[in-house]
Amino acid sequence: MSLPKTALAGETGATPMGCGATNTVFDFLLPGAPNQLEPFLARTASQHIFYSHVTRGLLSQALDGGLEGNLAESWTVSDNHTRFEFRLKKAKWSDGSDITSADLKKTFEAGKHAGATTHFDFRDIKEVGAKGDHIFWITTKTSSPGFLRNLLVPETGVLSEVSIKSKKIEAGQPTSGAYRISSWDGASVLLKANSYFEGSAPESPTCLRLANTSKEILSNGAHFDLAWMPSNMDIKSHEAVMALGKVEKMEPPIAFTYFIAMNPDSKSLVSKACRTFIQSLLSPAKFDPASFGPQYERARQLYQHDGAGRPSKTWLDSFWKSVEETGAAKACAPKERVRLAFSSVNAFHVDIEKRLRDAGLNIEPVAWANSAEYVKVASNPSSYDMILLNNDYSGVELLENLIVSFNPQRPYIKLAKGSPIHQMMTKAKAATAPSERYPLYEAVAKTLLEEARIVPLAYEHILLYKAKNIDVSKLSVVSPDLRMWRVSVSK
Repeated sequence: MSLPKTALAGETGATPMGCGATNTVFDFLLPGAPNQLEPFLARTASQHIFYSHVTRGLLSQALDGGLEGNLAESWTVSDNHTRFEFRLKKAKWSDGSDITSADLKKTFEAGKHAGATTHFDFRDIKEVGAKGDHIFWITTKTSSPGFLRNLLVPETGVLSEVSIKSKKIEAGQPTSGAYRISSWDGASVLLKANSYFEGSAPESPTCLRLANTSKEILSNGAHFDLAWMPSNMDIKSHEAVMALGKVEKMEPPIAFTYFIAMNPDSKSLVSKACRTFIQSLLSPAKFDPASFGPQYERARQLYQHDGAGRPSKTWLDSFWKSVEETGAAKACAPKERVRLAFSSVNAFHVDIEKRLRDAGLNIEPVAWANSAEYVKVASNPSSYDMILLNNDYSGVELLENLIVSFNPQRPYIKLAKGSPIHQMMTKAKAATAPSERYPLYEAVAKTLLEEARIVPLAYEHILLYKAKNIDVSKLSVVSPDLRMWRVSVSK
């Protein structure tokens, strides 16, 4: 397949040197250009996409949903699920040097210093070790039946010693993934195919450019091959993009849930009656997020509505009816200060804040600008009362997503010390079969609603714009982020 030459708005359109005579430059626009090479701090989808191109891990998810070796040729697990040993394939860095077990050891040791990351808690690891160049092992502090699947996340991709020390995006540093870093200007990063990487599809482009996008860039007619729809994309801007006649809209089955999480340590929200009142203000009967953008759908629970381990429609109907009845009274203290934390502002966020203010709540915004600031807010129980977040709950197997949600160092949902969800999660982690975890997932979802600890707001579907002359059906490498979310992209 030959991909056409493309250029971002304001560029000359010239193909960078080394990108092939057939102009195989693939422009992928993302909400936030990569700005560092430190997977342990990755929180945004854009960062994960970048890392999935330049790093590779021990394991990958097979197309049938199972596990397959990536750097690992084979692996063994102890009977008590505390020791995991991997025999590595012969693989090379982008500079031609061998990837060895010592490189894995250094990467995981650096992760242990990072502690609990967004998708992986390195604190669960007791020890890592290397034997020769091709044997790497990990021991965990407790029995971890689901540990192998946890290794699928970008945070566990192997890094070179240069990258671990510099943490910067720099041309020429060795990478383990399908692409190497060619250049970075602060707004975009140009990646070139790693000639030492085995497994790239023949159709994969020689060069891949990851650049920042916005609704203004898209609606003004910027050229691209694939673009991630920004979360603040309103209906008018979306219609302007489609009216240009150059792109098609793709809807892979990926979605995030927007929700408000209540801080159990908040003095303002200590009353369940007050929390139920807030649930009623933003209940599905009163709040329709679809009016703010083509990507939003009304939510009634934390998880996406399709799949195992969800509360039934009958249960949800009954629950929200009771919220409407019991939450009708203004149960929060008059003019009580309520600090609402969030990361960005769009019409969706503005409407939520207005509804809360109109109901008499004294809303004080608390914003964060980057991952480091978010960690400070989320890990400090005295810094917020409610926090507006989104996370992926679209899979059938939800264990990884819930571990992320209740991560004590950077919690999406902070749990009270005596919450029964602690015990539910302990049982879910110990269960060896997904079917054993499904009833626990349902119990977690119901408990969060019944204790009025969350207000589910909207499902934000991940929408992509694709240039009409691009066939992405075989580009498994150019968009490994979509495989990370267990889907395949077709035209």
